[in-house]
Amino acid sequence: AGKGFSLQELAAAKISRRFAQTIGIAVDHRRSNKSTDSITRNVARLKAYRERLVLISRKQGQAKKARQGTIADSVDAVAASQTQVGINSVLPVAQPVKREKGVKVTKE
Repeated sequence: AGKGFSLQELAAAKISRRFAQTIGIAVDHRRSNKSTDSITRNVARLKAYRERLVLISRKQGQAKKARQGTIADSVDAVAASQTQVGINSVLPVAQPVKREKGVKVTKE
């Protein structure tokens, strides 16, 4: 795990830096991606988080107008049934386990 998502990953997931900070996504502007595999993995995590995200309006009955590409507020009936979940359970970091086969020890 790191300090946050890179700007390149946020751009690929179509999330602005400022909006990501408001919805609880850590952003590290100094981080650079070295492999395309990590970029695709993190972009998939961001998209999965965005699908599960429900924004609840501050004033009951008044939804904010959403810009294109952002998430709209939920309806009051849906908002009442929501529970808050920790970010570690929503965005798990799954790292593959690399195992090597055993090798017989020889005299050489």
